[in-house]
Amino acid sequence: MIRQLPPESRTVAALRGGAQFTGWGVDRYLLASAVDAIRETTYAVVAANSQRKPKPPKPVPRPDTNPGRSTKNRFVAMAGAQIAAVKQARGE
Repeated sequence: MIRQLPPESRTVAALRGGAQFTGWGVDRYLLASAVDAIRETTYAVVAANSQRKPKPPKPVPRPDTNPGRSTKNRFVAMAGAQIAAVKQARGE
């Protein structure tokens, strides 16, 4: 019977680790990932077309992430490497 409960339910949240998981279903995680992707893309475009380096965006907080851990992901690292290569080629 518990298997049929939606992932956002309080029972499933309690089984996952606590009240912070309440309301976090697949749709919420996908939306947070989409917002992070938009922020990272905007950051990459601004950084590539700006003289000064803007601060990298902070990801949307999720209940199962460690706030003390580094939040830099592979996309940001790849974009940063490409931006550095372009700036080096331009002589900046």
